[in-house]
Amino acid sequence: MPRPAIFEAARGPQTSRSSTIIGASSTVAAVQQQLADPPMIGNAVAAASAASPLANPVLNARSPIRWRGVLTSVYLGGAGLCVLFLLVGRLRLRWIESAARCERSDDVPPQVRLLISPRASRPFCCGIVSPRIVLPPAVADSEHRPHVLRHELVHVQRGDALTRAVMNVAMPVLYINPFYWLLRRSAIMASEHVADATAAESTSVVAYSRGMIDLARTLHAPPSILSVVGGWTSQTTLTKRLHWLLQNDRGSSPCNATWSCATGFFAVAVMGFVTFLFGCAPETARRGEVEAVGDSTAGCIWSMTPEMPGSAARISDCDVKVVRGQVMDDGMPVADAEVWASGYGLIGGRERVLTDREGRFELKLPIDPRMAIRSWNIVAFEGNRFGRSGKVSDDGEVSISLKPGRMANFAVRDRASGEMISGARLFLVDGRIVDAPDGQCRIGGLPKDLTKLIVVAPGFARRAIEVDLFSENQERLVVKLDKGGRILGRVVDRGGQPVAGNPVGLMIGHQSLQPAMRQITDQDGNYSMDGMPIDRPVRVSTYSHKTSGGSQWETQTVTVRAADPVEVNFSVDGDHAAPQEAGSAVFHSLASDRPDPGRGGVRGQVLLPNGEPATEFELSFQWPRDWQPGEEIVSGGPVGNACLFTPADGRFEFTGLKKGGTYRFVAAAPGYQDAVVSRVHAVALSELDSTESINLQLKPATDAVITVNDPASQPIAGADVWLIPGDPKRPLDAHPLVRRRLHGKSDSQGHVRFSAIPFADGVLIVEKDGKGTEQIAWNGTSTTVTLSSPANLKVQLSRPDGSAEPVNIFLQRVGSNRLSAKTAKAGEMEVVVENITSAKYKVSIESDDYLLSDGNWEAEIGMVKPGSMQVVTLQLRHREN
Repeated sequence: MPRPAIFEAARGPQTSRSSTIIGASSTVAAVQQQLADPPMIGNAVAAASAASPLANPVLNARSPIRWRGVLTSVYLGGAGLCVLFLLVGRLRLRWIESAARCERSDDVPPQVRLLISPRASRPFCCGIVSPRIVLPPAVADSEHRPHVLRHELVHVQRGDALTRAVMNVAMPVLYINPFYWLLRRSAIMASEHVADATAAESTSVVAYSRGMIDLARTLHAPPSILSVVGGWTSQTTLTKRLHWLLQNDRGSSPCNATWSCATGFFAVAVMGFVTFLFGCAPETARRGEVEAVGDSTAGCIWSMTPEMPGSAARISDCDVKVVRGQVMDDGMPVADAEVWASGYGLIGGRERVLTDREGRFELKLPIDPRMAIRSWNIVAFEGNRFGRSGKVSDDGEVSISLKPGRMANFAVRDRASGEMISGARLFLVDGRIVDAPDGQCRIGGLPKDLTKLIVVAPGFARRAIEVDLFSENQERLVVKLDKGGRILGRVVDRGGQPVAGNPVGLMIGHQSLQPAMRQITDQDGNYSMDGMPIDRPVRVSTYSHKTSGGSQWETQTVTVRAADPVEVNFSVDGDHAAPQEAGSAVFHSLASDRPDPGRGGVRGQVLLPNGEPATEFELSFQWPRDWQPGEEIVSGGPVGNACLFTPADGRFEFTGLKKGGTYRFVAAAPGYQDAVVSRVHAVALSELDSTESINLQLKPATDAVITVNDPASQPIAGADVWLIPGDPKRPLDAHPLVRRRLHGKSDSQGHVRFSAIPFADGVLIVEKDGKGTEQIAWNGTSTTVTLSSPANLKVQLSRPDGSAEPVNIFLQRVGSNRLSAKTAKAGEMEVVVENITSAKYKVSIESDDYLLSDGNWEAEIGMVKPGSMQVVTLQLRHREN
C-alpha cells in the first residue's frame, strides 16, 4: 500500500488573536491574479490601482453619525444604572436586617419572621421564599402595631414581594418605556389599597385611617429614594390611600378588564420598541443571486468579486456590511496595498481590494443567511510586509499597521514524475488565494512562524501542509502532490428531499482553510469534488442539523481509486443552515498548568537509510511515550501536527514548540519508515544557533499481514482493520481521521495485507458489526486478532431532582486506550454503547454541572459479558461551585 498523503486531524476552531472579528452573517471573495515567472504576491496588482473602485471621494468624506449605535449605548448605560440602583437597594435591605432582632407575636404566622430593626425608618415586608416583616422600634411599641401587622400580612399572603421582584427584574430592560413606570406605580398603589382595605376590616375604616395618620406623624424621617415602601411617610401617597379607603368602604379589585387590556397593550408596545431599537436578526438579510463558476479546483467559497480564483460561485444583489479603513507603515499611509477579508461559515468567503493613494480602502462583505458566516478576518499586504487589523469599531472603521514578514518561493511538483504542475493554486491561512500557472510562485508578507496552507491542482489530491519560516533557509519550498480521485453523490433529508447549499468534503484543523477542502450541493442536492487522496481511507463529511438534539457532521469513511469516482450519498436531519451546537463530547489533551514559557525550537538533520540527506520530509511532535503521571512536562500547542521541510541538505530549524518543552520528535518521508527521537528538549529561539543539533535517520518501510479470526479460529471476512501510529498507553482521539491512519478490510481468509507501512509501532483496531471490536498494541509485525461475541452497554443517568443538563459519557476498557464517547442531551436519561468487546470497563463523565454521587468523575463497572445488554446506573449530584 502506498504511503498516504498527510492531512491534519480534525481539531476545534482556531482564530488568530490579532485578527479582526466582524459579527455579521456574510460572505467572502478573492480576486484573480495573473502571475509572472515567478509571480510576486503583495504588490503585483499595483498597476490596477488607478482603476480601483476604492479611489472615490466617499472614502474621504466624514462618516454620518450612527444613531443606532448612539441610542444603543445610551440604552445600555441606563440599564447599567438600573442594575446599580437595584444592587444598592439590596445592600441597604441587608444593612437594615443585620441590626434586627427577631420577635414572636401571636398576630404573625410561624412561617413569617417578625424583625425589629432600629435602622428601619418605616414598616415593610420582604422575602419570597422566607417572608419577613420589619418594623421600626417606634412602630413595634405603638398601639397601632396590630393595624400595621395586618397590613403587611396581606402583602405576604398576596405574594406582593414576588410581583415587586418581577418588576425589578424587568426594570433594566423596560426602564426607557414610560408605560413601565406608569404600570409599576399603579400596581404598587393597587396592592396598598387592597392591604389597607383588608386591614381596616378588623376595626373600622375611620379608626384605621386615624391610626395611619398618627403613625405617619410618628415616623418623621424623610423618605429615602431607596426605600422599600414609601407609603407610610410620603404625604402625597398617604393622602391618595386615605382618600381611596374612605371612598371605598369595602374596597375594589384594582385588577379589572381595563388593567388587563392595558397590560396587553404595554407588552405589544415593548416588543415593537425593542424591535425598532435593535433591528432584525442577521438571518433576515436579503438572499443574493448565486452564479456557479465551474472551477474544478475551487472550494466552497462564494465571492462578490468577478473572476476570483478559487471561488465556486459568484454572489450578487445581496445585503453587505461595509468596512472602511487605512493601511499604515511607520505612520505613513501605504498606497496599492492588498487588503484581504476571509470569512468562514457553512460557505466560505473571500474579498480583496487595493488601497488608494492615502492608504484607505473600503470592503463590502456580503451578508447572506445561506453562508452563515459569523466573523471576518482582515489582513493587509504590501511587498514583504503584512499586518492584521485590530478591533473593528461600530461604524466599521479599522486601522492596519504593517510589519516585516518573510518571502517564500513555492514549487508544486508531481510526486511521480517530478515535473512542475500547471494550474496549481495555494489557499493560505491568512485568506489569500494564489494562483501558480506554471507550478511556481513567490509569496511575500508571510509571518516568521508556522503557517498553514492548502495546495490544489487539477487531477491531483488536495494537500494540507504547514511550513516553518523562522529560518531564512526555509524560503524555498517544494510541495509534491499525488494523483487524486473524485467523489460524487447526493445529500437528502430524512424525507428524501434534496438539501441544497450543504458543504461536503474533508475535515481539517483550521476554519479559514476548511472551504478549500469542500464543495457545496446544488439545488438537486448533488455534489462532485475532485482532488481526493487515492488508495487511502478518507473521511468525507457533510453538515446535519438535528432539531431535537443539536447539530453534527455526518461522516463516511471511503477509499478512492484513481480510475473510477466513488459515490458517497448522505441523509441528514433538519435544517442544514442552522448554527452548529457547541459542547459536544470531546477529548482533552494533557496540559501543564505552568504559564506559557514562550516559543522554543529544535534544529537538526534528517537522513535517508543510506546516509544521504533527505530533501523532503515532515516533522511532527508528540508527548513522550515514557511520560509518567506526576512528571511535569512543558508542552502544548497542536500536538501531532506535521510541518513540511524541503531543504537540499536535510537540515531544519523547527520552531513550533514551547521553550523548555520535552517532546517525542518524528520525521516522516514518503516511502520510508519514520525516524523517531524519544525525547528532545526545545530551547529558546535566541539559543537555537548555539544548541546541539539532532540527527534523525529514516528506515526502510515494512510490510505486515493482519489476520482476523473468531473464537473457533475461523477467518472473519469484511472486518475493518486500522493501523494507527499512536501511543498504546494513551486514550486515542475518537475522531476516525487520525493522521496517517491505515485502513483495510479482511478478505475471505481473514487477511489484510499492508505494504510500505510508514511507522514501526502503534495501535491495531479491528471492528466487525455483530462480532465486536478489539484493540491491542501493535509492534510492527504480522499479527492475529480474535474477535469474541459483542456486547451492548446501556448507561442510565439518575439526575438530581429537576435537573436536565447535558452530560458527556466516556467508556474505556481497562488496560486499553480504546475510548468511546456518548453525549446525553439535555433531559436524556440514558445512552447506549453498542458492539463492544466483552471485558472490564470503567465509565467517566464530563460535565460542568454534575459529579458522580461519591464526588468522583469515573467509576469501575466491572465485566461486560459477551452477547448481553448490560445496564449500569450512574447516580449524579450537582457539582459545587
